[in-house]
Amino acid sequence: MVGCLFLIVLAVSEPEPPDLATRIVSEAEARLGERVGDGTCSDLVAEVLREAGATLGASDWEQPWGRTVQPSERLQPGDVLVFRDAVFVHKERKRSGAVRTTTAKMERHVAIVSAVQRREGTLRIALLHQNAGRTLASDERRQVVQRWVLDPKELTEGTISAYRPMGVEEAPDTRPFQR
Repeated sequence: MVGCLFLIVLAVSEPEPPDLATRIVSEAEARLGERVGDGTCSDLVAEVLREAGATLGASDWEQPWGRTVQPSERLQPGDVLVFRDAVFVHKERKRSGAVRTTTAKMERHVAIVSAVQRREGTLRIALLHQNAGRTLASDERRQVVQRWVLDPKELTEGTISAYRPMGVEEAPDTRPFQR
C-alpha cells in the first residue's frame, strides 16, 4: 500500500509597507489645519519628508528635495513642487454671467503634491502646503497646512520645478572620499 501525505502550507505574509510617496502624502495630510515648525512652507516639506523616511540635501532652502522630475515623466503624489516668482490667474464664470478673477502669487514657495487628476485633457494638481493664502490674511490663517488645487495652464509668470523625494536606500552616497 502506498501512502500519500499532503501538506498544505498557508503563507501569511506581512502587508507591504507603504511606499515613500504614500508615506509622504499621509504625513502631510495628517497635519491639515496644523502649523508645522515656524509655519513656513519649507518647514512643512522638510518635516514631512524626514518623517516619511526621505533623504534631505543641504540645509539651504534652494536644496533639491530629491531627484529632478524630467518633463517626460508624469507628476505623481508625493512629489515636491518649487515655485519661483509664480503667478496663477484663475477666471471663474458666475451664474449671473459675471467673471470673477483671482490671482495667486508664489515668489518662493514649496509644496507637496497630494493628487494628480487628468480629465479630458485638463490637469489638476492638489497640493498640501502652508504659509499660503490671501496677502492680507492673518499668519494664523496662512501658516497652517492647507489643500489647494492648481491648474498649471493658469500659470502666467514664473517657474515651477518638480522633485521626486528619495528614500535613504535610493540616495547616492555623498560622503567625502576617505582613505
